[in-house]
Amino acid sequence: MNGHQGARTIAIGVRRGTRKQLGEQLRWLLVHFVALAGLCTVLVPLPALAQSSSTPVRETGRISEVRKVLRNAPLCSTRYSRIHDFDVYFLVRVHEQTYCGDYETVVLDEIGELKSSDGKDVELTLNAYKKRLVLYTPQNRKLKARIVRAGDCSVAPLDQRAMR
Repeated sequence: MNGHQGARTIAIGVRRGTRKQLGEQLRWLLVHFVALAGLCTVLVPLPALAQSSSTPVRETGRISEVRKVLRNAPLCSTRYSRIHDFDVYFLVRVHEQTYCGDYETVVLDEIGELKSSDGKDVELTLNAYKKRLVLYTPQNRKLKARIVRAGDCSVAPLDQRAMR
């Protein structure tokens, strides 16, 4: 057998062998491709689905009461003016449910905007656990607040806090 015939025989054998192997490899690739596609759909959600599920929906609520309370600040005599911290409590009613929000701030303009929103409809978002809310004032200011017990928004606890 010369080198040319041996190469031809080997080539024919490889071709016959690759047809069987090719079919098995194609099946193997198809199974792995389907498994990979299934894994990708589970682990990597589509952007539209991810955006709709992770983005909280803005709702409309009506603010019914706003109160500001100066936090207990130690009296000290210093050369510079002191910045006062305020707790701002507000009631907001959303879909027949009333929430009491607690917002901490040092910015008097934020308190003024919140007070001017008293009795008006505002946009807000509630987180999934209803522990926090984000309120958007009519002047488009974004205020992040905690949801607290309804008793914290009533008149008596606020008056007692102010007297301490």
